[in-house]
Amino acid sequence: MSASGLSSCRPPDLLSEENTENKFDLRHRHRSWIENQKLVGISFVGDALVVFGALLLSFLIRFESILSEVGVSDMSITLTSYSGHIIIGGVVMLALLANFRFHDPRNFLAFRSSVKILVRSCALWCVSFLALALMLKIDPAVSRLYCVIAALVAMASLLAWRWVFYCMVRSSKMGDGLRQKTIFIGWSEECEASLGAAVARGMQHRVVGVVRPQNGKFEKAPPVGMKVLGDFDDLREVVRNEEADLVMTLEGASDRQGMLELVEICGREFVDFKLVPSCFQVLVSGLKLESVNGMPVLGVDKLPLHYLFNNVVKRG
Repeated sequence: MSASGLSSCRPPDLLSEENTENKFDLRHRHRSWIENQKLVGISFVGDALVVFGALLLSFLIRFESILSEVGVSDMSITLTSYSGHIIIGGVVMLALLANFRFHDPRNFLAFRSSVKILVRSCALWCVSFLALALMLKIDPAVSRLYCVIAALVAMASLLAWRWVFYCMVRSSKMGDGLRQKTIFIGWSEECEASLGAAVARGMQHRVVGVVRPQNGKFEKAPPVGMKVLGDFDDLREVVRNEEADLVMTLEGASDRQGMLELVEICGREFVDFKLVPSCFQVLVSGLKLESVNGMPVLGVDKLPLHYLFNNVVKRG
């Protein structure tokens, strides 16, 4: 008997089960930040213009102002002779920014993350560019004062440019595609406080609704206007219907088996998964994820009083 004949002889309930399974075949989802390559291009071109402009301005400050009398005077230093330093320095700085994912669209609505990356990149650039120039023995020699000035000017210029870019993206329709569609499993006071802070900071995440925990009871009732998307057992269908980018679940929203199934669903649907711990409400600043002999451990590593300065101030 042919394969089609065998399939026609199968009971209707088995056929319906197969259709349900085929409904949830693996599929690739287009992440929101992949669809915003124009913003990535604009940010990169803007960063490049600001970096090279900052290095040029630093040359004028160092060698065409009163600071030219500081240190060893070299009359052979001109803008033409220093053009190679500016080009190499600009390329190195752009490479460092790209290495720390400064142009990642997820940072366009997270200004604090951009500031941290920028400060780290400029500090590392000041040391690495000076070391690279000494190793390559670039002529004329690179001024150490120029490196410091260039790092500070570039940092200030990039901060100003990125703040303008951040305000433009946040207040325009372009920012909607950057905000991750988030689904909460369960709801608590911490979730409501986090939602309020997200609104005040430009909403890097957009909460599309909540899903009932496995026991069907919310720790706190969701705010008015928040959509209840369904039950815990319907999560996979909810994720697909809402085209979610992120699932955040409260600790205790499900048992261990349910949590494993949740992680598997997020992995198959290419959705980010995050767990909200409820037992570290006070010691959040010292919360850290570690690996102990290959076993992941979440706990408090260092408290503020573990640092000498804080200890001295408290005892004083």
